[in-house]
Amino acid sequence: MMDDGVQPNPVPKKYLDQAGELMVFMLGRKSSKTPPAISESREIGDLAVCLGDDKMVAQLRNGKTVSEVLWSSKSGLVRVMQSLAKADDAVSDALGTVDELTIDQVDEVEPEANKVRKKAKSLHDKLLDRKKADE
Repeated sequence: MMDDGVQPNPVPKKYLDQAGELMVFMLGRKSSKTPPAISESREIGDLAVCLGDDKMVAQLRNGKTVSEVLWSSKSGLVRVMQSLAKADDAVSDALGTVDELTIDQVDEVEPEANKVRKKAKSLHDKLLDRKKADE
Protein backbone atom coordinates (compact mmCIF):
# COMPACT_ATOMS: atom_id res chain seq x y z
CA MET A 1 0.00 0.00 0.00
CA MET A 2 1.27 3.46 -0.92
CA ASP A 3 0.96 6.26 1.64
CA ASP A 4 1.52 9.20 -0.70
CA GLY A 5 -1.49 8.54 -2.94
CA VAL A 6 0.53 7.44 -5.98
CA GLN A 7 -1.11 4.65 -7.93
CA PRO A 8 1.18 1.79 -9.00
CA ASN A 9 -0.20 1.88 -12.58
CA PRO A 10 -1.40 5.45 -13.25
CA VAL A 11 -1.81 4.93 -17.02
CA PRO A 12 -4.42 2.42 -18.20
CA LYS A 13 -2.93 -0.31 -20.43
CA LYS A 14 -4.88 0.86 -23.48
CA TYR A 15 -3.05 4.23 -23.30
CA LEU A 16 0.47 2.96 -22.64
CA ASP A 17 1.63 3.38 -26.24
CA GLN A 18 0.34 6.96 -26.34
CA ALA A 19 1.95 7.72 -22.97
CA GLY A 20 5.25 6.30 -24.21
CA GLU A 21 5.02 8.41 -27.35
CA LEU A 22 4.29 11.50 -25.23
CA MET A 23 7.45 10.85 -23.23
CA VAL A 24 9.47 10.59 -26.46
CA PHE A 25 7.98 13.86 -27.74
CA MET A 26 8.85 15.54 -24.43
CA LEU A 27 12.22 13.97 -23.63
CA GLY A 28 13.49 12.21 -26.75
CA ARG A 29 14.92 8.69 -26.86
CA LYS A 30 18.66 8.15 -26.57
CA SER A 31 18.62 4.57 -27.85
CA SER A 32 17.24 5.63 -31.24
CA LYS A 33 18.85 9.08 -31.15
CA THR A 34 15.40 10.65 -31.38
CA PRO A 35 15.49 14.25 -30.19
CA PRO A 36 12.60 15.69 -28.17
CA ALA A 37 9.92 17.60 -30.06
CA ILE A 38 10.14 20.43 -27.53
CA SER A 39 13.21 22.31 -26.37
CA GLU A 40 11.84 23.74 -23.13
CA SER A 41 8.94 23.23 -20.74
CA ARG A 42 7.19 26.37 -22.00
CA GLU A 43 6.37 24.42 -25.18
CA ILE A 44 4.32 21.75 -23.37
CA GLY A 45 1.11 23.68 -24.04
CA ASP A 46 2.00 23.85 -27.74
CA LEU A 47 2.71 20.12 -27.69
CA ALA A 48 -0.77 19.57 -26.24
CA VAL A 49 -2.24 21.56 -29.14
CA CYS A 50 -0.35 19.35 -31.60
CA LEU A 51 -1.50 16.15 -29.88
CA GLY A 52 -5.11 17.16 -30.53
CA ASP A 53 -4.64 16.96 -34.31
CA ASP A 54 -3.84 13.71 -36.14
CA LYS A 55 -1.95 15.50 -38.94
CA MET A 56 0.22 17.31 -36.43
CA VAL A 57 0.91 14.10 -34.51
CA ALA A 58 2.02 12.48 -37.77
CA GLN A 59 4.48 15.32 -38.32
CA LEU A 60 5.82 14.90 -34.78
CA ARG A 61 6.26 11.17 -35.43
CA ASN A 62 8.25 12.08 -38.54
CA GLY A 63 10.73 14.02 -36.43
CA LYS A 64 9.42 17.56 -36.72
CA THR A 65 9.64 19.81 -33.68
CA VAL A 66 6.55 21.37 -32.15
CA SER A 67 7.56 24.79 -33.44
CA GLU A 68 8.00 23.39 -36.97
CA VAL A 69 4.61 21.68 -36.80
CA LEU A 70 2.87 24.82 -35.57
CA TRP A 71 4.63 26.93 -38.21
CA SER A 72 3.52 24.62 -41.02
CA SER A 73 -0.06 24.70 -39.72
CA LYS A 74 -0.31 28.48 -40.21
CA SER A 75 -1.84 29.89 -43.37
CA GLY A 76 0.40 30.88 -46.25
CA LEU A 77 -0.43 34.54 -45.67
CA VAL A 78 0.61 34.40 -42.01
CA ARG A 79 3.86 32.57 -42.82
CA VAL A 80 4.76 35.03 -45.59
CA MET A 81 3.93 38.09 -43.49
CA GLN A 82 5.85 36.83 -40.45
CA SER A 83 8.82 35.88 -42.62
CA LEU A 84 8.85 39.32 -44.23
CA ALA A 85 8.66 40.99 -40.81
CA LYS A 86 11.68 38.97 -39.63
CA ALA A 87 13.56 39.79 -42.83
CA ASP A 88 12.75 43.49 -42.46
CA ASP A 89 14.02 43.47 -38.87
CA ALA A 90 17.20 41.65 -39.86
CA VAL A 91 17.94 44.03 -42.73
CA SER A 92 17.25 47.03 -40.48
CA ASP A 93 19.72 45.66 -37.92
CA ALA A 94 22.33 45.16 -40.63
CA LEU A 95 21.78 48.68 -42.00
CA GLY A 96 22.37 50.13 -38.58
CA THR A 97 25.70 48.34 -38.30
CA VAL A 98 27.24 48.97 -41.73
CA ASP A 99 29.09 52.09 -40.60
CA GLU A 100 31.11 49.97 -38.16
CA LEU A 101 32.60 47.81 -40.94
CA THR A 102 36.04 48.17 -42.45
CA ILE A 103 36.46 48.12 -46.23
CA ASP A 104 37.73 44.51 -46.03
CA GLN A 105 34.64 43.55 -44.03
CA VAL A 106 32.41 45.29 -46.58
CA ASP A 107 34.05 43.18 -49.29
CA GLU A 108 33.27 40.08 -47.21
CA VAL A 109 29.65 41.06 -46.57
CA GLU A 110 28.80 42.25 -50.08
CA PRO A 111 28.20 38.78 -51.61
CA GLU A 112 25.78 37.94 -48.79
CA ALA A 113 23.96 41.24 -49.30
CA ASN A 114 23.67 40.43 -53.01
CA LYS A 115 22.15 37.02 -52.15
CA VAL A 116 19.56 38.71 -49.95
CA ARG A 117 18.81 41.31 -52.65
CA LYS A 118 18.34 38.57 -55.28
CA LYS A 119 16.02 36.58 -53.01
CA ALA A 120 13.98 39.69 -52.22
CA LYS A 121 13.68 40.46 -55.94
CA SER A 122 12.73 36.86 -56.66
CA LEU A 123 10.01 37.01 -53.98
CA HIS A 124 8.69 40.28 -55.36
CA ASP A 125 8.67 38.90 -58.91
CA LYS A 126 6.83 35.79 -57.74
CA LEU A 127 4.19 37.93 -56.03
CA LEU A 128 3.70 39.94 -59.22
CA ASP A 129 3.47 36.71 -61.27
CA ARG A 130 0.83 35.43 -58.85
CA LYS A 131 -1.20 38.62 -59.31
CA LYS A 132 -0.97 38.33 -63.11
CA ALA A 133 -2.10 34.69 -62.97
CA ASP A 134 -5.28 35.72 -61.15
CA GLU A 135 -6.17 38.52 -63.58
